[in-house]
Amino acid sequence: MNTRRSMVLFGFFLNKHQIIPILNLFSTQLVDNLAKIIQQRNLDMSISAATILKNKSSEIHTITPETLISEACKILTENRIGSLIVLGPDNKIAGILSERDIVNGISTTGQPILNKPIKEFMTCNVIVSHPDDTLAALMAIMSSKRIRHLPVVDDNDYLTGVISIGDIVNARMTELEQESAAMHQYIEGRKWREVAMQIGRAAASEEFS
Repeated sequence: MNTRRSMVLFGFFLNKHQIIPILNLFSTQLVDNLAKIIQQRNLDMSISAATILKNKSSEIHTITPETLISEACKILTENRIGSLIVLGPDNKIAGILSERDIVNGISTTGQPILNKPIKEFMTCNVIVSHPDDTLAALMAIMSSKRIRHLPVVDDNDYLTGVISIGDIVNARMTELEQESAAMHQYIEGRKWREVAMQIGRAAASEEFS
């Protein structure tokens, strides 16, 4: 009861000195400005293929079409990766060799596959992405095409990096953290407005009761 009485008296004081309208206006502007800041921040921090590549190692493991399968297996094992990008003489993507390609080759060729060039087993029709592709677009491509590695190429079709399913998971976790922080800021801004409205209602109730 004492707390309510104190709030009413405080609200009455603010209302008497024309502070309530100012406080209401300030709180409204605060929420509006905060919403704009959050919207802009979400745009600025939106995760794209370029953002993902920027936050991971710049090292790209590539091979040539003439590389033997045995050498490709060694590179995959040493670097603990699941695929290798195959570059042609023009330094553009000629194919991709994944663990799945090797397994499929073993099922049809057997042990002799180790001494054969990867050009006989690599996937030639490579699905690629671009630096400005959004996280949602990258996820959609990987899901629909059922692939775990997605090369990123520039406007001239030169390789700039490779995004894995692990990179996608990490990026999504970061995105969720950003969304949570933005929502927390918005809720805090709403509290300012609610306080102003509560004080205003309390003062009006006391004055006209």
